[in-house]
Amino acid sequence: MAREREEALCIIMDFASELMRCGSQTARIFRNIERISFAWGYAPQIIILPKTIIMTLADSSGNSSTAVKKVASGALNFREMSELRKLSRRISEGSVSMTECKAEMARIRRLSRISGNRLLIAVSAGNAAFCGLFGGGLSMFAVFFATLLAFKARSFLASKKTPVPLCFFVAAFVASGTSASIVNLFHLGGTISVYTGVLFLVPGIPLLNSAVDILDGHILAGLSRFGNAMTLVFATVCGLASALAVFGGEFL
Repeated sequence: MAREREEALCIIMDFASELMRCGSQTARIFRNIERISFAWGYAPQIIILPKTIIMTLADSSGNSSTAVKKVASGALNFREMSELRKLSRRISEGSVSMTECKAEMARIRRLSRISGNRLLIAVSAGNAAFCGLFGGGLSMFAVFFATLLAFKARSFLASKKTPVPLCFFVAAFVASGTSASIVNLFHLGGTISVYTGVLFLVPGIPLLNSAVDILDGHILAGLSRFGNAMTLVFATVCGLASALAVFGGEFL
């Protein structure tokens, strides 16, 4: 009985850690974990901190097991998040055992995100569209090329385990600097292009999650996410300001 309870605790902790790593809101993590625990006949007590999950799982006899797990850092992955939520619903319906759950989680971890080239083109086209929407004119082509280079630069630095704020700083510098250089070189006009090139760096989902967490009462988790997001915003602003100082004060 104790061994089965500890196995369930290990699986549920892994599930919670994966949801948090993918970028799920804290309240949703609680709901998914409670759904799984109740389906397997356990009562959970959960504490979710910015980088740590503490959980106690009690069975019907009152016996309990406790575990602490550090949450690994990772990029947002909505596909994996969606699959994990679907899995929790199937578990609550009684159609997935612990063994099957472990196998399914291993499969979900192997799911790839949107391919790099597709994502690169989509992000670059989106930034260019924003530039055109706000009167950028032909400078939207400069934004497309600048975003492409900046996205590549950020991906390269991330692959080298570079600190995330530094990745954002360099990407913002490359995006704004490239846009300013192209606009000046070809006399395209449209100073808005220098600013729209960094829009893909705005951490919208972390900011939204932090607000939702605070409103749900998860103050510590929400403030931590807000602090992390504002660090990225500050790094982006510094990169933009540095590019303007180097490549053209006329854009100020």
